[in-house]
Amino acid sequence: MPMQSPFVEQYKKENFELYFLSAHHEVSEDSQTFKLIKSLFKNKRFEVVILEGFQKSKGISPPDMIKYSKEKGVSEDSYAIRLATDVNIPFTGGEPLETEVAQSVLKAGYSPQDLLGFYFVRQIPSFKREGRFKKETVEQAYGKFMPWQKTSAGFKDFQFFFDDFKAWYKKINKKEFSLDTFDTEEPAPHENGIFLTQRISSVVDRTRNVYVVKTIADQLNTYKKVLVIYGSSHLESLRPVLVQMLGQPIARFANANDL
Repeated sequence: MPMQSPFVEQYKKENFELYFLSAHHEVSEDSQTFKLIKSLFKNKRFEVVILEGFQKSKGISPPDMIKYSKEKGVSEDSYAIRLATDVNIPFTGGEPLETEVAQSVLKAGYSPQDLLGFYFVRQIPSFKREGRFKKETVEQAYGKFMPWQKTSAGFKDFQFFFDDFKAWYKKINKKEFSLDTFDTEEPAPHENGIFLTQRISSVVDRTRNVYVVKTIADQLNTYKKVLVIYGSSHLESLRPVLVQMLGQPIARFANANDL
């Protein structure tokens, strides 16, 4: 039976080592994901960190991400940035530009509405974890999120208001949008998924995973020991490539005390 996330998978080839934390997205330092991150930093088994959630193009240890992690960040990537900054370990994002992701989705036959609708659907579980909907309505959260997302994806002037989102959602799911009936599997990446958003997510993840691999290869050209912190679905997709690069994993750790 496969090990359940979160856990750390260790690869080693000659003098090169890769630690891949298959994360369960959480917001509490008491969570197992955060405990694994803390233990990894405590033992300093790596020289650079590759993180989910921001672009590779931002470079090494971008100041805006350090500022965000200290002022607003509650996710595992923000936690890792704070720890990395405290001990002067460099970090980088592994994500492509949003415009590149958008082009991949459009080439796969989806519309701008499909992509933007998916982006908000994907954000809902994160907003729930953060307690966002206890402070504001879904429409208010949408109004803050969508202008930035449209601009990032290259659709700044595209009209897609909250009513447009709800109409799009009803059309593809044959039900009204509601947090009460929202299925957390809707944004999960499944190539042949029952939800349109799952199929879009699969295209998005393929594009993102190409960048993760490029980033890992780049960092292994500079450093000998690399840590990657990404969601569990990414490791499942990337494992065949990692095995090709570094051989079979030599260890897996689910308990922070074992690191």
